[in-house]
Amino acid sequence: MYHWKYHEPSTFQSTQKDLIKTNKDCVAKKLHTSAHFYDFRKTSSSLTKTRIGSKDIPIYLPEDGFTYGRPGE
Repeated sequence: MYHWKYHEPSTFQSTQKDLIKTNKDCVAKKLHTSAHFYDFRKTSSSLTKTRIGSKDIPIYLPEDGFTYGRPGE
């Protein structure tokens, strides 16, 4: 009836479009309308490398004798 589906690692593209740089280039060339942006994107290509994240986050624990708040009175 039901079956377990195991996780398959994602496939990453080595490069992808750098939309931020493309938009900055459009503004630098004083293009204002979406039609101008569309034409500019067809003629230019700004690519960036895909950054792969990491799930390894270091955990910083306090020392054994450390307590939070004010000491008891």
